[in-house]
Amino acid sequence: MQQIKNGKRDILVSVIIPVFQTDSSLFDDCLSSISRQSLSPSQLEVCIILDGDQCPEVNNVVSRWRSSLSIQCKTIDHAGVSAARNAGIDASQGKWILFVDADDTLPGGCLADFIAFANRESCDIAFGDSVALFGTTQEERRYGESNIGRSSELAKTLRHEVLLATKSIGVSWGKIYRGDFLRQSGIRFNIHLAMGEDSDFVFRLLQHTDNVGYFHHIVYEYHRNTQSTVLRFREDYSARILSTLLEMRKTIDGLPDKEVYIEDYNNYVLFHLLLMVAHYFFNPNAPWDDRQRRERYTSVLCSSPYREALESNAGRDFSLARRITLFCLRHYYYWMSKMIGTIRYRQFGD
Repeated sequence: MQQIKNGKRDILVSVIIPVFQTDSSLFDDCLSSISRQSLSPSQLEVCIILDGDQCPEVNNVVSRWRSSLSIQCKTIDHAGVSAARNAGIDASQGKWILFVDADDTLPGGCLADFIAFANRESCDIAFGDSVALFGTTQEERRYGESNIGRSSELAKTLRHEVLLATKSIGVSWGKIYRGDFLRQSGIRFNIHLAMGEDSDFVFRLLQHTDNVGYFHHIVYEYHRNTQSTVLRFREDYSARILSTLLEMRKTIDGLPDKEVYIEDYNNYVLFHLLLMVAHYFFNPNAPWDDRQRRERYTSVLCSSPYREALESNAGRDFSLARRITLFCLRHYYYWMSKMIGTIRYRQFGD
């Protein structure tokens, strides 16, 4: 029987799903995976936030699942994924909160065990492992070899690893958040960021708790979309990244122990610079001739914060391929950078 407390349903977990221009079949798969969790409809609510008006097919998917899932569906004016997630937080009632992207899925039955672990360890935040699905191939992304119970030392480590973007700690999904902690913290996604909003959110949230645990199980299935907008050229891509980097630096500068994050910040800068190699400098869809492309390349590499990061000792823990790319960028080896960027772009599109 559904329990009632203070006139409200006693909901165990709220799953927040922002939806914008999502393929209806992928969205249907997402909701199907949530329906296969071993939780009753009274324990689980699905907060669907439609970021602007949606196509009829998406609305039909919502209607089809209303009979088997407890769904809250709200439409907001189009304002981006951060605004949609924030609206989901404000609308949610669950003891726990989970973010799921509309084109991703949850492994069958994982949620009950994940929540049981977080409850047992009295976590404010618990995170698990994920699997990235690339068509018929998949890649498991494991953090450790066994569970790590609630630990202030783990929380301290994660504050640094969020900025080492290659660790994938900075994503908002694959984690559950204690609802009261998240709502009362006042921490929300930064609606002014068009990139890096996840790592910004997670980094700030981790500054407010030592109660973090790691659950050594696959709790999230990330579906790589080869039609992703990251492959398209955006004239403002460089400006978006710079805004993300400056906002993170502003957050770090406001911390009492800001000095301990300087190398991590430089790693964060270098990771985003590596993204620019394939998606901006050498994106074949850019409307530049080679002279203009070289000018953009040189201008960015000479500017702050990129030049400071390139001249620092950061990036030592990056993969060999990334370190080679950084070497080329550090020394302005344009043609080698172009070759690497062209190959990387093709790999993203395969």
